[in-house]
Order: sequence, then C-alpha cells, then structure tokens
Amino acid sequence: MSDDGKFVYGLTQLEKGINASQSLVKVSLDSGEYEVIHNFGFVSQISIGFTERGGHPEYATWVDDKPQIKVFKKTRPAQVLAGFAKGFPGYLVVNTGSDDAEENITLYVGSPGIKGEYYIWEKSTGSARYLFSQQEAVDQLGLNSFESIKYTASDGAQLQGWLLMPRSGKPKALINHIHGGPHGPYNRYVFDTEMQILAEMGYAVFAPNFRGSGGYGKNLERAGYRQWGTRMLDDMREGAEFVQENYDVGDKVYTMGGSYGGYASAQNIVRHNDYYDCSVIVAGFFEFDELTATWDGRRGFNTNDFTNTTMGTDAARLRAMSPIHNLDKVKVPILIIHGKADRRTPLAGAKKYVKALKKTNIDFKHHFYSNEGHGLYFDDNSLDQYEKINTFLNQCDARPPLNVASR
Repeated sequence: MSDDGKFVYGLTQLEKGINASQSLVKVSLDSGEYEVIHNFGFVSQISIGFTERGGHPEYATWVDDKPQIKVFKKTRPAQVLAGFAKGFPGYLVVNTGSDDAEENITLYVGSPGIKGEYYIWEKSTGSARYLFSQQEAVDQLGLNSFESIKYTASDGAQLQGWLLMPRSGKPKALINHIHGGPHGPYNRYVFDTEMQILAEMGYAVFAPNFRGSGGYGKNLERAGYRQWGTRMLDDMREGAEFVQENYDVGDKVYTMGGSYGGYASAQNIVRHNDYYDCSVIVAGFFEFDELTATWDGRRGFNTNDFTNTTMGTDAARLRAMSPIHNLDKVKVPILIIHGKADRRTPLAGAKKYVKALKKTNIDFKHHFYSNEGHGLYFDDNSLDQYEKINTFLNQCDARPPLNVASR
C-alpha cells in the first residue's frame, strides 16, 4: 500500500489459462479501478522494489531465460541496481539493503553457477567495491550455470525448466530432478547444491517446472490440483524427452527428488515404466491415505481443505496414484533414503513401502538415517547420502537402457 493509503499494488493474472501473464497492477482504493503498471509475461521470480518515501514501485526484477530488470522511477537504488545488472549480464542481482539516506547500498550478485558475492555501492566515491563471497571455494570452481528449457506439453501448455550440464565429458545419463511441494515451490534460477553435485558426478540434470509448480502464477499452480500422479508426471517426462531430442545427454533417464519429488520419483516408474531407468526417492511418500493420516500438517488450520482440494478425495483415483499399490508395474532399481525423525512424510510410510518391496523381485536399496527429519542436514549423513546415491547411479549406468526404441 502506498504511504498515503490511496493505492494498493499487487501481482495478478488478468487472463485465464495456464500460461497467462503476470501483471503488476495499481488499484485505487477510492474508485476500485486498476491500472496495469507492467505486464511481465509467463515468467518467474518476480520481485518489486518500492520507494522509501511514498511506497510506489521503483523497479522490478524477474527471470525469463535469464534475469531481467525494469526501472519505473529513477531513484538511486533503482539506478545502482540497473547498473549492476548491466555489468553482470546473466547474473541475479539483488538489493540487500541500504542506510536511511540511501548513500550506501549493498548488493548480492549470484547465479546457478556460484553461491554469490556481496558488494557495496558508496555515494562518496560513486562506485562499488567488493565485500566478500558467500562461499569463495565454491565460487572459484567454475561450475556451469543453468540453461533455460522451454517446451510444449502434449496438450499445448508452455512450460519451462532448467538444464545443468556436467563441466566435462559426455553426460552418463539425464536425471529428471523433481522439486518438492508441489504447490508453491518451484525450480529457481539460483545455486542448487544437489543439482551441482549430480552434475559433478557426470550427469545432465533437468529441473522441470511442471504444472502445479509455483512462481509462474496461480493458474499454473492450480492446474496441478488433483494431478499429482498423472498430468504433472507427464509434464516431467515430456520435458525430459524434449531435452533428449535437443541435447546430447545419453540414452538413459533417471528420476530423482525429495518430498513430493520423492513421491513423483516413485510414481514415475509406475506411470512411465517404459521410460525411466532407475529411481532415487528421498523423503517421499507412497500412499495418499497413509500421508494424510500421519503427516505433521494434519491438525493445521484448514489443512483438510487444502489436501482435499489439491490431492482430491476420490478413493479409487488416490489409490491408483499411490506407488505402493502398483508395484507390479515397476521394472527398474530403486534407492530409498529417509530420515527416521521425518514428521512431514513420516518414516512409517517408507517402512511400509520397503516391506511391500521385499515381497517382489524389484531390485531396491534403502537407507534410514537416525536424528534426521524431512531431508538430511547433518554433514556426515549428507555426505554419506551422496556417496550412496553415486554408487547406486553408477550401478544404473552399468545396466542396459530400459527401452531405447521408445525414446
């Protein structure tokens, strides 16, 4: 809201459809009329800066194929930020603060290839100087950044993801890296430790923003409601297929993710059992009834409304989307990693899944870590996890591709 209380600014989508643009609008509280300040298009990571005095938009940043900036008012912070953006093309530049007079402005400069550096611009000198690196040893590795992947799903939806290639050599395989959530989170144009580790292992890593993902507007997010184990998985596969068709990433495709991404990686090898060559499941869930009855959000305000809306309530459909009830369709090796103290996707579900796997001929391994919750955060456990993932993926590399002809 502006300082005088006359206007409210916000982001909205003025059109229907998954790919509707996001717009910055100015709404008059007196008349109720609105004005479009800027139409961003189908993009993500929109951030608006507001003037210190007046409370009106001074600049906006967003990410399309790469970071972009638009200056609305030529204030000192906006001009300094725009100057940095011009000086660091392809990098994400963020105003992290200033003194009250806006004579000393600190800025962050980062990308998917570096953790990031901090600078200070000083009015007294009219220039900026380097302060420090967030993690200098990582920044000096010369890691690759992301490449924007835009593809058209089979039903016409336009989707975007990010591709990270290994620094040297032909990729061993393509990993479809699935984010958690699924609603709200999305794959951002920022440094992703796990993706970089996988690329250093020698894999091409594709991170799709499938329908249901946040960041691109509520239309795309809501399009994933009740599609957790169906259309959303199809978006993931179709994005990976586009990458295979246009980049030299090898014949094999693996699916990997945590939380919802863990569930998706378990269900991917059910729904698309002719496509993926192995699956890594971190902190996943395997049955909708089990999850909604045990997860830590079940007692939250309006939680049932949320799960009913986003997951659906059709018992037969939920069972069909539950990996534990469809193990007869699985053809490839599985690695399961879970924290014993996980309250979001409790260990009981993973133990039940492992027990069911033991009654099949499926090649699987599982590792449960003490004192870890939803994901692994202790250094020793995290290192051990990636060592086990590396060993597992190397074993997958040695297997013949599942079905090259189908690709």
